[in-house]
Amino acid sequence: SEVLNWSSACIGNINIQNFAKQTGLSITEADIARIDEAVRSAAYRIQKGKGETSYGVAAGISRIASAIIEDERAVLVCCAPLSMVEGIENVTLSLPHIISRKGIETPLYPALDEGERHALRNSAHILKSAAQLAGY
Repeated sequence: SEVLNWSSACIGNINIQNFAKQTGLSITEADIARIDEAVRSAAYRIQKGKGETSYGVAAGISRIASAIIEDERAVLVCCAPLSMVEGIENVTLSLPHIISRKGIETPLYPALDEGERHALRNSAHILKSAAQLAGY
């Protein structure tokens, strides 16, 4: 389950919708749906093309390990157990976190519009239900 955060998406610190207006571009609901689907299916396309996705996973793990070893306090997206997300208790999902020598220090909650908050709540519920079915 995945939620794309369009309301906070920026290009050069400018909200993507504002960027589109200033540059004469148009970002339609169809464009957003197309990009959303492309992001959701990226791993499947990579696996089909390369036969695996382990290199991307390894690169991500390497980046997290570097943040821990170097005590960077880097902001990285990673999956971790959280006490509460959008009213769903004790759920594990991916959010930006501060990563340091201590490991995951602080979860960071992006600004979301109401539709995105609803989608995140739904995603958290799906993930928690799946974990419970698996015995966690």
